Amino acid sequence: MPIGTVDSYSDLDMDIGFHPISKDIRKKTKESSIKQAVRNLLLTSPGERMFNAEWGCGIRAFLFEPISDTIASEIKDMIITSLNNYEPRVEVIDVVVLPMTGDDGYEIGLYYKLRETTTVISQTVTLAERVR
Repeated sequence: MPIGTVDSYSDLDMDIGFHPISKDIRKKTKESSIKQAVRNLLLTSPGERMFNAEWGCGIRAFLFEPISDTIASEIKDMIITSLNNYEPRVEVIDVVVLPMTGDDGYEIGLYYKLRETTTVISQTVTLAERVR
């Protein structure tokens, strides 16, 4: 089943702003919409999304585990599995998960290729405990 072309991808901008001229809600297009979709996938836990309970990665659960290289390896495996299962527009090249012991979290470096093009995208997602 075709999944569209990179030029046809769009999504709402999660920063919820308005276009200065049209006054419509801003949207993300092309590669930026895919980057947003990947970030949303990683930071969504299974069960959070109504009508698609399995969708998500579930890596936030690791914030309550001791920060270690072993947990970083498990996070990496979960990310690769989630991207392969739920994001058909990308082909994973590499995932690097670095423990941030001082900040009680992980810095995640993602490297993937868009299946429609040869464009390689690098993206960083920080998984850290929120301070209240």
